[in-house]
Formats: sequence, C-alpha cells, structure tokens
Amino acid sequence: MLTNSAKRERLIRKIDALQAQLSLNDIQQLIFQVVSSGKNVFITGSAGCGKSYLSETIKKSIPNLVVLGPTGMSALNVGGQTIHSFFSFHTGYIDPIDFIKKIKKEKIQLLKKVKYILIDEISMVRADVFDNIDVVLRKLNKSKKPFGGCQIILVGDFCQLEPIVKTYEERKALQERYGKNVYAFNADAWLTGKFVCLSLISSERTSDSYYIKSLRNIRMGHEIERSLNTINQITNKNPPPPGTLRLCTTNAQVNKYNGDGLDSVAGFTRVYTAVVKGNINPKDCIAEKELELKVGSRVMAIANKTGSYVNGDLGEVIELGQNYVRVRLDRGGDVKVTEHVWKQLKYTVGKSEETDEEVVKPKEDGSLKQIPLKLAYAITIHKSQGQTLDKAILDLTQGTFGCGQAYVGLSRMTKADGLYLAAPLDETLILYNEEAVNFSKQIGYEMLEMIPILKEKYNLDSIREKLAKDIREAEEELSNIAIEHPKERKALGINFIKEAVRRTEIGLQVGLIKYTQMLKANNIIPEVSFKNGNITNMTFIYDDITYKWKEVVSDETFVEYLERNEVDTEDYPEDFINKVNSFSNAIKQEEEDKKQRRESLLKKFLGGGL
Repeated sequence: MLTNSAKRERLIRKIDALQAQLSLNDIQQLIFQVVSSGKNVFITGSAGCGKSYLSETIKKSIPNLVVLGPTGMSALNVGGQTIHSFFSFHTGYIDPIDFIKKIKKEKIQLLKKVKYILIDEISMVRADVFDNIDVVLRKLNKSKKPFGGCQIILVGDFCQLEPIVKTYEERKALQERYGKNVYAFNADAWLTGKFVCLSLISSERTSDSYYIKSLRNIRMGHEIERSLNTINQITNKNPPPPGTLRLCTTNAQVNKYNGDGLDSVAGFTRVYTAVVKGNINPKDCIAEKELELKVGSRVMAIANKTGSYVNGDLGEVIELGQNYVRVRLDRGGDVKVTEHVWKQLKYTVGKSEETDEEVVKPKEDGSLKQIPLKLAYAITIHKSQGQTLDKAILDLTQGTFGCGQAYVGLSRMTKADGLYLAAPLDETLILYNEEAVNFSKQIGYEMLEMIPILKEKYNLDSIREKLAKDIREAEEELSNIAIEHPKERKALGINFIKEAVRRTEIGLQVGLIKYTQMLKANNIIPEVSFKNGNITNMTFIYDDITYKWKEVVSDETFVEYLERNEVDTEDYPEDFINKVNSFSNAIKQEEEDKKQRRESLLKKFLGGGL
C-alpha cells in the first residue's frame, strides 16, 4: 500500500505529465495521440520544430519507458542508457544468433520485462544494430511480433546526423548486407515494424520566413545555390558585438578561441573541478571536468534552473564563489549558478510501488557534479545541437565534414539578423545524403495529407478540456492528502514555496493555453509576464507592430484598451474580437478561482491538513 508521501510524489509526476501534454501545439498533440495508441512511431522534423519537447512529454507520460541513445553523450543528454550498454551489444558488426547465446541471465530477465522503448537520435543508429534489437526482443520473448511486441518510439532527423561506422571492415560487411546506405530505415526491422512516420512540419525556433525557407532548402538539398545566396545577403553585415559566440566545426578551433578569450580577461583564474562518481565517462558529459573561469569571462548555461536560467543562456561572470558562479545574463538579470548533477542511468528489474509487479526501472549508475557553465567564446556545432541562440558567428572556414553540419550551425539562430558569417557560404560546405533527404521529404509530404485525417480522428478541443479537468482533479486530490510524520511536514515546509510556484505555473498554463493558441492562429504573437501568480503585462505583436496591454486582469477588455489608445480595430475580425474579450474574462475568472484555491491550500497547510 502506498504511503501518503508516495501518493503525493505519484500525483506530482502525473500533474507534471498532464501539464506537458496540455502545452503541446496541434501537430505535437496529434503525434502524441498516435504514440498513445501503441503504434510503432518515428518522429522527425527540422531543427527547432519541437522534437525535444515532445520527447520529454512522452518520457513523462509513459510509465516504465526505456530511453536509449546511440552514444554516451546522447544517452546522457536524454536521461537514458546507450543502446549497446542496454542490450550488451559489443562494438562492430554483430551476428545476432551468436550474440543471443552469450546474453547473461540477468540481462535476459530485464529484456523480457521491456514494454516501451524510445530511441533518440535514431539517424546515428546503424541498420544492423536496429535489426539486432528486433531479433533479440523477438527471440527472448519467443514472439513473432516485431520487436517481440514491444512498442518502439524513434526520434531524430536523418538529414542531420549519420550512422556511426568506425572501420573499413565494418562498412564492407554492412554494405554487403544493406547496400550503400546503412540508416535504420534501411533495416529489415523498419519494414516489419510498420512504423508510422510523422513529421513536425513547423519551426518553433525561428520566425523569419526567408530564413526558414532557406534553411529548409539546405536541409533537403534543394535550391542550394539560391538559398545560400539568400542567407549570404540577409545575415547581419555589422561587426558582431564583442564576446559573440562562435560556432566552429573542430575542437581545435574552439579550444583556441576559448583560450584566447579567457586570456584577454584580467584577473585571477578560478578552477572548478567536477566530482565524478560511479560508472560515467566524463567525455560523454557536456560539462567540463576542469572549468576555468574569471570575473568578466563569457559563459553559456548548459542546464536549466526553473525561474533562473535555461540551457543556452549567455552572459558574463560577475562573481566566483566557492561552489557557485554569479552571471549577468545578456537577456537581463543576475543569476546564481550552482552545481548541477548529470546522472548516468542503468535500467534494472524492480518492483512497481503501486502494483508490486516487476517492471523495468532506471537507477543511477554514475554521476558528474559541476557548475553548469562553459566558456562561450566558441563551441563546436555538434555540441550546440539543441541550443537556441539569439546571435552567433558561424565559422565554417575549416570546412565541413559531416552531412547536415552546416545546416545544424545555421539553424541555431532564431532569425537571420542574429547570424554573423565568418566567411560567405558556398555549395562545397553543404553535405547531405540523397537517400536520407528523399526519405525525409516523403514523410513531409505524407504528413501534410495525414494532418486533416488525424484532426478528424482526434478532437483536440475535447482532449485539452479533459487534460485541464484531469489536472484540476489531480491537484484537488493532492491537496487532500494528509502529512503523516513531523519530519515530512518540515520537509514539505521547506519546499512549500517551490511547490506553490509550480502549482501556479500549472494553473496559468491551464487558463492561458487556448487563449495563446487562438492568438497565434490569428497571426498574433503574445508575450505574457507574471508576478506573484498574477498577469502583470501582456504584449501582442501583430503585423510587426507591438501592442502593450498592461494589467490584463482588470475591468478593461483588450479592444477597449486599443480604442482608448486610438488603435484602429477595423481590420480585426469580429470573431477574433469576441474571442479575445471572452478569453479575457475567462482569464480574470481563472485568476479569481486560483486565488481562492491558493488561500484554501495555505489554510490547510498552516492547519496541518496539507
């Protein structure tokens, strides 16, 4: 039987997952529904389309999901284990029949318990490895079903990263079996697995239409010369501001620029040494084993801290503490950056807390603790993957040596005027695999045809209404669970403010999600500010004009505000105006409801009932 503490943890995880599902955009939500149906799915899309966020939502929502990556760094980044480690594959070409005979008893027990697997960066997984996963799961489960009946969720972009083939002998053996290309989609298991291929066809990162079109062309190997000419013309021609991050193709370049940048700053150097425990390779971690910093040096955050800094934030060091660094962010504000722990996970068989059934569970196999900062004079394009940057210098002067490398560098920026080129781009820098490009194009075309079919099958409004209802019910259930022990009460008291902030964020998301989606559908970009759980400011960007609507939660509607400030509203669709007003009133009511709930929760907490 679950203790109250365990019940609370379970409900908090449930609310977090529901909140993540509620915040998905339309395309993400449709794909999530297909994943939830139990089908084998491949999720792809260009850089910045929201693959990572959707993956995180899936991980939060599917119990006992095994998360795997093709490399140590990819596995660490997604909070999982490497494919080779999980399946006990050795490196090089594998004969699956010989391999199965060598699997240890504990590993057999683990693999038989697997129900769901998510593989990130699938483009780096070789066809033989993918086929071996299928063969092993079939054999051990004595099943003819693809992957032994296990649901497989694949995430990645075949236009960005290639499969890893280390030796000539490997490539020769692979090509004899699969032909010229050895992507996962060349494997037999791809066809027998009947994967539903889905593409996130919009970019969440960029808002510059010319830039987006050029990036898409470069990703797909289409109109390369014209697209490069466009990018060469529309990028920022002014000298980059001092300290602008440089994206390079080689570690040698990065080391030189970072070394020179640090040397240019006066003062003493403080060295922060990572604490490494257990089975983890520091080379797989984005954090530095030895982090050298000075006051005044340029840095980038490489982890998230709610309400403080996010992965990719840039700034300048203003204080070096014993186990912290204070940074003045470029976007404004000073933050205290404390140590972060990267965990290397390993999956084992354990009992479910809720059912006592044996399930696959992750456990910590090693860890690395370090200040989550890197010197930010330069970074390799490979390590910049997943980052969103306002501005950077793209330095391809040493050439490119991998498919999609130039595209990855270009797609880090949110808009063209944030991109500075170390040298004009030419066609020799754009490397791509024609088969991977054609495969990705086909998925994109099919996705355009599938969207109306999926929208007819899945009623998004009903889904979101149910999610909001489920969140309210889970929060109500959470508030009614009593604390069993004085020590637990003390621990909860310490974290009460954090928990209140988290719940406020959930409430605000529930109240605003439809509102912001409706605005975006009308080509209006909303930016919302909150303070003490209340909306303090909202800005709308419409036809490149910014409208400020202060104190949204007031008696004045949006349209009344515009009219008072002599803003012409004739071009606004009547339906849009009515919706804005109705949602404005809905937000005010939601704020009142939340205020009453917070007061009720506080009374329960102070009275010992929470």
